[in-house]
Amino acid sequence: MRWQLTFHFEDFPKISMCGFVTALNEKKAIEKFKSDYPNLASCIITEVIQFEEGSK
Repeated sequence: MRWQLTFHFEDFPKISMCGFVTALNEKKAIEKFKSDYPNLASCIITEVIQFEEGSK
């Protein structure tokens, strides 16, 4: 499954960004996000949703 993680940094709470990972569940998606994007380790994840390719 693909997951969309919405996140921001503590110093910039009004600027939200998204990252995408493939994982079996939400917990694994968060773990994979943190391992795939170590430079974003200090971000605050605000939402994790299952993402379907081609959805709007």
